Amino acid sequence: MVNPWTDAITPSIRDGYIALVDDRGIRAVADGFAFTNEVRLDAAEEWLYVAETTGKCVTRLRIGADGSLSDREVYGPSNLGRGVIDGICFDAFGNLWATMIFADRLVAITPDGDCLELAEFGNPQATDRF
Repeated sequence: MVNPWTDAITPSIRDGYIALVDDRGIRAVADGFAFTNEVRLDAAEEWLYVAETTGKCVTRLRIGADGSLSDREVYGPSNLGRGVIDGICFDAFGNLWATMIFADRLVAITPDGDCLELAEFGNPQATDRF
């Protein structure tokens, strides 16, 4: 029997990873993420930002010249609150925007690491299940 993908939506499962594809092939360069969802580079391409969906946070890692990743840290709050983080993107001012699905929220993490809630349209009764 195949379990549905929704069984993976739990913060206790930290099997997400980042893979690097280069002339040597494909290899994992970081692991232990809670539902790795999306990644983005900062404007200078010095940091890789990872949306950890069930971890409810964004993690960033410094990118080495050889593609290695180091200096792993949570960027912004360690828990973004209701919902789970899905899509992320940067704006021209360096703010990292994030959608919080199952809560219909839009937040932005400033370059200083502060979290601004920009919109909340969610139904608390519906989102309490998640």
